[in-house]
Amino acid sequence: MKIRLITLLTFLSLQFAVKAQEFETQTYDLPSDTKHAVLTDTEKAEPSVLLLDKNIYEYRYNKDGDLESVYTKHRKIHINDAAEVEHYNRIYFPVNNPESILSLRLRSVTKSGKITEMKKSDLKKITEDDHDYMILAVEGLEKDAELEYFFTIKRGVTYFLTEFAQSGTFIRHAEVQVISPANLIWEAKTYNGEMAVTDTVINDKRILKYTRENVPVLDSEEKYAAYTANRQRIEFKLARNTSGSNLRLFTWGDAGKRYYEIMHEEEKSAHKDIEKLSSQLSLKKLSSDEARIRAIENFIKMNININEQAEVSGIPELLKKHYGSENQVVSLYILMLENANIPHELVVTTSRFDAWFDPEFDTWNFLDSYLLFFPATGKYMDPTNILYRYGEVPYEFINNNGLFVKKVSIGAVSNGVSVVKKIEGVTYTDNFNKLNAEITFEKNMDEVKIISKQEYGGNADNLYRTVYFYSDAESRSKMIDEIIKSNFNDMKTTDTKVSNFDLTKDEYSKPFIVETTVNSPSLMQHAGTDVVFSIGDVIGQQVEMYQEHARQNPIDVGFPHYYERVLVVTVPKGYEVKGLEKLEMDIVFNDLGTGFTSSYKRDGDKIIVTVNEFYKNVQLPVSAFDNFKKVINAAADFNKIKLVFVKS
Repeated sequence: MKIRLITLLTFLSLQFAVKAQEFETQTYDLPSDTKHAVLTDTEKAEPSVLLLDKNIYEYRYNKDGDLESVYTKHRKIHINDAAEVEHYNRIYFPVNNPESILSLRLRSVTKSGKITEMKKSDLKKITEDDHDYMILAVEGLEKDAELEYFFTIKRGVTYFLTEFAQSGTFIRHAEVQVISPANLIWEAKTYNGEMAVTDTVINDKRILKYTRENVPVLDSEEKYAAYTANRQRIEFKLARNTSGSNLRLFTWGDAGKRYYEIMHEEEKSAHKDIEKLSSQLSLKKLSSDEARIRAIENFIKMNININEQAEVSGIPELLKKHYGSENQVVSLYILMLENANIPHELVVTTSRFDAWFDPEFDTWNFLDSYLLFFPATGKYMDPTNILYRYGEVPYEFINNNGLFVKKVSIGAVSNGVSVVKKIEGVTYTDNFNKLNAEITFEKNMDEVKIISKQEYGGNADNLYRTVYFYSDAESRSKMIDEIIKSNFNDMKTTDTKVSNFDLTKDEYSKPFIVETTVNSPSLMQHAGTDVVFSIGDVIGQQVEMYQEHARQNPIDVGFPHYYERVLVVTVPKGYEVKGLEKLEMDIVFNDLGTGFTSSYKRDGDKIIVTVNEFYKNVQLPVSAFDNFKKVINAAADFNKIKLVFVKS
């Protein structure tokens, strides 16, 4: 992220009168032994096995005393299942030109011993998703074959590393090394599992090595799970330089000060433009700080685009051209807020689905996304995401930690003071989906008429409001149809009305509402003189959870939320209703903060069904999975409920 551009020269002056060093990996090669590995029973049961997954990050001083870096990867794979051949028949290299690959060897060895070798000259360049890659098409792969390869590439010097030691493939031996000049002290921390570690110095080279044997597969298909964050990984950081001051490098305090400096680089040069824009927005005339916050946000999000490839010279040019870098846009927010005397703090964090932000290990790899925090209201803003507005941020950030940077002034001198703390989320009552459905029957009980009102609050609106706001009339119509189709497949809609969708007005703080009348024949089935009504389908299709193996990942529901459905069924004259007892459900686990309840009552010719489902906690331990699954499946079981209307 942007912080890496900042660290290159900010804290380290690593130019010393030192002897130029060679890379240890410059003579790296594949072993001469091509015999197949003897698999254990556990390994034989896997589709494929990573016999070796070795990653080496190496640093050296060149003749000018500057640091240089290379990366070496060595893998050996045994293929048990023919279906895995397609998975390994193309190897991607994280470079866009062959010159960046210093060395490469690859070979496949069949069960019969046939060896097929490929080299650097076999590389091809491809473009996928607007990114260029070098690839190697692997020949000779088949069931029971082994693939082994290594490559070494040039890489930019970075002082923070993240390496995963677990994947969707069983790993016999995982190894990560950081090799550097002896004066550079690296520290590391493992997550989601322990690894053996050695830290040695040989010939003025420090070698920090982590290893683990027989790493189990982590299931990436488990629902309600933060798979990437749950994988075993190692975070590395350069912590000290004994040839310098030997003070700890890249602390949270250092990061906070540097972010403050970046955001205030144009505090003086852009002052007139900030004053002019504040006047244009009539900020002083607005009644509250929240109104001023919304005015600033709406202007920037409706008028300024982020373009990292076309960074402008500064905020004055940004305001003229209506685009700039992410840092420039966030700086504009901060200078506008300071000009309006609105208390705020910059928050730098990461998605909890990628990594848990660990306050105890100060790697700046956790610093890759911006938020703004307003202590007077306790609310957050995502300053660069046009899909959200003040008071609501992507739920991937809530419940994670973040680096909070606050401006502190002593006399005429100001600086950034930082602290790591939790990004508190809203309560479950702020994120909801409410359904009110008035149900009657038409055309001799051949069709159901439903007058529906759905309300969405907070993250539970699935960005419907935002998409609707930015869409044209045709796209809006299609989107509403998709929302309704999630409940009724063969619906015919009339009298559709959408409310509270304008992101630039105060109505954004109100629920997003979709009202419509639906006619649907598929919910009715005739069985002689009886009529079967699929009442459970009115709440929409629900997730059903079944899992053969033991749960591996802790539970993550995304954000705390609840569902409230009220179904009012008018019973036609001359009919009695059977099966109402099925509507009584009560699956609640108060210790987990989750549950599903359903009940009904009679009121004249009406049956009023109330369905509630709630998830108060974002995360739950693996031990809670069985009971959590019961709640999820209770909603799916409600889907299956049918009422029988019998002529009296």
